[in-house]
Amino acid sequence: MEKLYPDDGQSHPEAEWLKPCRVQRFCMKTLDAIAKEEFMKALSIGLVLMFVSLQTFAQTVQADLPSNDETACLSHDPTISIQACTAVIQLGQATANLATFYINRGLSYARQGLYSQAIADQTKAIALNPDEAHSYINRGSFYGKTGLYDQDITDQTEAISLSPHSDMAFRNRGNAYSAKGLYDRAIADYAKVILLMPDSDVAYFSRGYAYSAKGLYDLAIGDYTKAISLNPDYALAYNNRALVYHRKGENAKGLSDAERAVVLAPNDAAFIQTRAQVYEQLGQRDKAIADYRAALKLAPDMKFAQDGLGRLRVAH
Repeated sequence: MEKLYPDDGQSHPEAEWLKPCRVQRFCMKTLDAIAKEEFMKALSIGLVLMFVSLQTFAQTVQADLPSNDETACLSHDPTISIQACTAVIQLGQATANLATFYINRGLSYARQGLYSQAIADQTKAIALNPDEAHSYINRGSFYGKTGLYDQDITDQTEAISLSPHSDMAFRNRGNAYSAKGLYDRAIADYAKVILLMPDSDVAYFSRGYAYSAKGLYDLAIGDYTKAISLNPDYALAYNNRALVYHRKGENAKGLSDAERAVVLAPNDAAFIQTRAQVYEQLGQRDKAIADYRAALKLAPDMKFAQDGLGRLRVAH
């Protein structure tokens, strides 16, 4: 099974702190969702988040805010962050700074899978600061997580109009197009990301997925190969390239990639199922059966593995 996202159950990975940006005294924090090893634990949808520079904030805010709440609002623990951000919001301080705390609280809601609340907070931030692209990027990403891809596309498009060089907005819109089966549009957006960020393994991976979905297997292999060259431990790229090789009938190459994916992520049922599929095509029945059963042990409802054992006339 070729995947665009990993099945790790994590909506968002921990974000990395960046230096304060210079957009209206905010700083930017990126959430790279499939953390580099396994695409889209951000790409999962890949969220861009804005965080206020505490030093700059202290110089500009017109009232004394409790520093413990300011700091705790930036916590990676969503329970702590939500409580602290709410305390700051209830003080109702300067408009631009207040928008930032809505943005941060929305992220924490999203980490808990509370996307309605996350969307509401981004909407509030947009009302307070309508010219800031990051709120649209975030809200669009949260829409995408709930399957509202048209709304996701609309928000990412607005973000692009406000920030034409936002690789994250192009990437997120590409993901939404891909989810809708609009692969040509997705490919165009991923190509834009590559122009902006030529070392983005995720962008090459994403475009490879779209090429594969269109049946352009050689182009897909080329992009997956580029992603792997940029990130040699990219398990999902190995898995997907294995499946493309399998579709082309190049099962020896597919097996090599499938084995590498399993080594990198030994508890991913989909990767084990991919290797089983290749073993089956190579006529290695016993190994195929063992892998299908191993996949079902990790994911008992995996239909691909159930069907594989059915083809081999073996009980689950």
